[in-house]
Amino acid sequence: MRTKPAVLDLIVATGFVAALMAGCAPPDSAPEPEVGSSFGTTPGSGGALLFQGARLILGDGNVIEDGALLVEGDRILSVGRTGEVSAPVGATSIDLAGKTVIPALIDAHAHLGYERYTSWGSQNYSRENLIDHLDRYAYYGFGAVFSAGSDPDDLAIELQQAQRDGDVDGARFLFAAGMAPPGQGPNNQFLRHALAIADETGMTVLRGAATEAEGRAHVREVAAKEIPFIKIWVDDRGGSQEKLEPAIYRDHR
Repeated sequence: MRTKPAVLDLIVATGFVAALMAGCAPPDSAPEPEVGSSFGTTPGSGGALLFQGARLILGDGNVIEDGALLVEGDRILSVGRTGEVSAPVGATSIDLAGKTVIPALIDAHAHLGYERYTSWGSQNYSRENLIDHLDRYAYYGFGAVFSAGSDPDDLAIELQQAQRDGDVDGARFLFAAGMAPPGQGPNNQFLRHALAIADETGMTVLRGAATEAEGRAHVREVAAKEIPFIKIWVDDRGGSQEKLEPAIYRDHR
C-alpha cells in the first residue's frame, strides 16, 4: 500500500466532501456556505486546517485564484480568497501556493482487481488487490470508482461494508452485478478471466439470461442483495457472440 502525503490526502478528502455538498445533498440538508463565508468555527477550536494560496476549482464553473480553504475533520467550513477566510485560533496554516485544488474525480467505468502493474488477468484478482486499486485511485484524486459487472457479488458487498465500517480506505467502491447471454458478456479474452474468477471463488460474477423469465429472476436476485446496479452486455461482439434478446434487457419488472 502506498503512503499518501498528508496534505494530498486532505485535499482528496476535502475535494470529495465538496463534490458531495455540491451535488448530493438532500433537499432538507443545511445550506451550502457562501464563497468567502465562515461558519462552524469558534476561537480556540482545535484541529482546523487553513489551506492558502491555491487555485481552487469549485466544480460549478467558478475558479478562485489565490484561494483559501478552511477544513475541520471531514467538513469544509469555508472557501474564499486568501485573506478573506477567517480561521479559529490555533488553526494550522498550510501553504499551497502554485497548487490546484479540485473536487474529487469519479471513474464511472472500471474493472478493478485484474491489473497488477505489469500483468492483467484473473491471476491478480483478490481482495488485497482491490484495496490496492482503491488506494491508488484515492492517491491520484479520485473520490469514487465504479466497477462495471466484473466482480464476485459477495466479495464486492463485503468490501463495501468494510469501507462503511472504516476498516478499508481508498476511493469509494461502487459496483454493478453482471448479466449477459449464458456464457457470454465481455470480449472473449476478458470473459475467460471473469469466468475463471467465478470458478475460483465460487461466487457469481456473470448471470446468464436466455429468456425473459431468467432475466426477471436475476434482477430479483440482485435486488434481494441490495445491489443497486446491473451491467447488461447486449452486443454480439462482431458476430462472435449471441446478441441478447431485446425483450430480456427491456423487461425490468
